[in-house]
Amino acid sequence: MIFQDKIKLNLNLKKVLIIAISFFIAIQVIISIVVCEDFLNVESFSGSDRAKEIVSIPISKADDISWLKGKSTEVKLDSTDKTALEIKNNSTSHSYIVIFHSLTTKPEDTASYARHFYELGFNVLIPYYMPETVSMGAEGKSSIYEWVSFVVKTDEQAIVYIFGMGVGGSSAILATKNDFSESVKGIICDSAYSDVKDVFKENISKLYGVLPFPTVEFASAYAKLVHNCGVSQVDVISSARNSSVPILYIHGTEDSVVPVGQSNELYEVTRAKGTEHETIHGANHLQGLNTNSEKYWRVVDEFIRNTID
Repeated sequence: MIFQDKIKLNLNLKKVLIIAISFFIAIQVIISIVVCEDFLNVESFSGSDRAKEIVSIPISKADDISWLKGKSTEVKLDSTDKTALEIKNNSTSHSYIVIFHSLTTKPEDTASYARHFYELGFNVLIPYYMPETVSMGAEGKSSIYEWVSFVVKTDEQAIVYIFGMGVGGSSAILATKNDFSESVKGIICDSAYSDVKDVFKENISKLYGVLPFPTVEFASAYAKLVHNCGVSQVDVISSARNSSVPILYIHGTEDSVVPVGQSNELYEVTRAKGTEHETIHGANHLQGLNTNSEKYWRVVDEFIRNTID
């Protein structure tokens, strides 16, 4: 009788344990789905307060923003609804810089960068950019590739540089798989990441107040199953390794969103001649220019001089 009671007790404990585990998994799955759907809604997520609290916004000077608004006109990408701000330099300039802003910013936030490149003689194009890598590498031509093709189609003598901030930088590297025109002379990446899964793990607790594990794993599986995309498809390292375009990686040593080691990892695998990696001491995510503008522009300008021929 005692033996039978023990068996019943053990069975009951197992049932309770199974129910508890099942409940925990169900809650985690629901949380992961909610997180995934929110994150995949790029426009909503990028404008959210929680995203802006985590991701630093590069601050352009007020007079640079006024300059941008006064100088720029809006252009449309062929037969799409994609638009960009365009600033034409003198009529003889065939040099172009295409600036892709970060997840939580908009073209106006890049005004100080745009003005510097304009003063170097570049025509400036700043797309209103919804980064494809936020949707974890969804299939389809990269917006970056499309805008570069737009420039080259407009000017057959174009010399093109791409300037990408945060997700914009990593997206530019991913876009190299589309075989850029020889007109593209270099890519400048400010605070680029090498592993989107690690970035999710690094920031998901701060963004949503949930545990990285198993939320990231469940969310990735859900994204792949339902949306046909997943973090495993965002292979920035492989794209960097196979890039024939030289890349300048510039990163703040105190980046709390994307650790500086990620851009160093990209630099280590990039084989293209002229590739460089520079750090800005004490700078947080995308704050290199605000922290040390003298070094920032010295590094960027030197990279352009070394790769433009």
